[in-house]
Amino acid sequence: MMANKSICLIFLLFVGFAYGSMPTSDSVVTAMDSAAEYFQKHHYIPLGDCGWQISAYFAGSMAHYNITGNKNLTDIADKWAAHSFWICWIGIYALNPNNYACGMTYSTLYELSPDPKKLALQGTLKAAIKDSPLYSWWWIDTLFMALGTWFHYGNILNNHQLWDFAYAQYNSTAYGGPKGASSEPGLWDENMGLFYRDASFFGKKINEW
Repeated sequence: MMANKSICLIFLLFVGFAYGSMPTSDSVVTAMDSAAEYFQKHHYIPLGDCGWQISAYFAGSMAHYNITGNKNLTDIADKWAAHSFWICWIGIYALNPNNYACGMTYSTLYELSPDPKKLALQGTLKAAIKDSPLYSWWWIDTLFMALGTWFHYGNILNNHQLWDFAYAQYNSTAYGGPKGASSEPGLWDENMGLFYRDASFFGKKINEW
């Protein structure tokens, strides 16, 4: 919730600097709801698709709900999650960290209305612990797509294995060999205070990006 409030504050400051005055909180909420309503009316929400693209949308939609309490957002998310049976892509796709993004919404919906079926993804997460090598989260997007899901399910289930796995993957992605357990280089640049997108960007100058 604190992160959501911080994002809103940054947005308000940006608007204030751009237009010379600060919008009211009510006007911001109205604009957010209008944007969500427009998207829902004019864009197809693929039921049965739990891939990272639509999952990232619903993660933002849940953050929107946490701020505004707009129940329409959770109603649509619940329908989408139910059509995906509260799991992610299975088989070889279950090891792709992008595909864990759906869990951010599933776990939020579970906390709003607990039901064991909404935690079905936990089976995939537990299986991935033994099947996913370190540094399989080798691009920076995974820290958004996967990390939140693993820690959120760890919190709900009080499962230290989920926390430990996610923390190990984070260390491997960020620090690689020296601080993490992987022999691959990490993506965190201590001097820049930024992450590389992936190893293909190592050694490139900022003006080449």
